[in-house]
Amino acid sequence: MVKVPTEFSKMYIGYPVILICYIEQNGQPNISTGSSSFSLGNMMYLGFVSSGHAIDCIRLTRELVVNVPDKRHMAEIEQCGFTSEKERGKFDLSGHTSVPSKHVSAPSILECPISIECRVEEICTPASHPQYTYVIASIVDRKIDSSLLKEDGFLDAGLVDPVFFVGDHKQRMYRFANEIAVPLGDFITDAVY
Repeated sequence: MVKVPTEFSKMYIGYPVILICYIEQNGQPNISTGSSSFSLGNMMYLGFVSSGHAIDCIRLTRELVVNVPDKRHMAEIEQCGFTSEKERGKFDLSGHTSVPSKHVSAPSILECPISIECRVEEICTPASHPQYTYVIASIVDRKIDSSLLKEDGFLDAGLVDPVFFVGDHKQRMYRFANEIAVPLGDFITDAVY
């Protein structure tokens, strides 16, 4: 393997695409597409463009819902990511169904197999990179499509089929999870415990 230096101004190594629901200043629900996120325990970490409309609304309500779509939702992913519908909202535009959340004001999306309700703990815009704003939120509820759960009620990770965002500043694309799911630890043949 030969590694060479690059001059990318951005690089996405395969982050899951999410649809973030929030409440507009007029009280109406809206959706924004994101791809900069991860969870750690009961915390959710999200990245936004500082000049974006969604982060302005989230600053006010301090609540959001992270919805995980799959490849059946590609048109909706792009509609919610590439259009600005502040007045009408992207629920109308995308045809998604808004479902009231149990713990936060922002709704979830019925058609997404995973929805995660969150309350914002911290919002940060680093002085070194003011074009980006980071949100740290507590997860207050998770809703999972029952078809993704095993009989014991736990997640069947092999069935989760997220869309991934990959690329650099010249070209970005979507990738889909393949149908091969291998349990963690299967690649260690001589494990020492």
